[in-house]
Amino acid sequence: MNNLFDIRFADRTLEIPRLEINDHTEVLIRNLIAFEQYHYEEKFVSDYINLMDRFLNTQKDVELLVKYGIVENWLGDNSEVSTLINKLGKGVWINDNDFYFAIVAEDLNSHCGTNLRQNYLNTPWAIISFVAAVFLLIFTFIQTVCSIISIA
Repeated sequence: MNNLFDIRFADRTLEIPRLEINDHTEVLIRNLIAFEQYHYEEKFVSDYINLMDRFLNTQKDVELLVKYGIVENWLGDNSEVSTLINKLGKGVWINDNDFYFAIVAEDLNSHCGTNLRQNYLNTPWAIISFVAAVFLLIFTFIQTVCSIISIA
């Protein structure tokens, strides 16, 4: 994949082209975002950074993407990469109705929802356990509130 924006989700596999992060990445991406924000209706770079910001929240996220060759980190510290990507998306206007990666995001969200049901709520006993845990939390909350009221 040569095109940085050629991100696909098919057959339960997310394909993301390699992103090289080095000392010049921040300046380059900031300039590209500023240029497209003022001169183009399509916001490919802004949408890309928004998507990568969703993937790279922590140092461990970066470690995982470095491990699979998606991110090439020349900064040295993985926490610097996550901080950089998180900062790049701040103050950038994104149109949710015209998000370039909307289909990929929808496919990922529906896949994750399906996995949750398949892996954790796949039997009647698992569903009953989940419902019981929710009720237990609600009753614990009610008991805490009653205790606080009785003290006051």
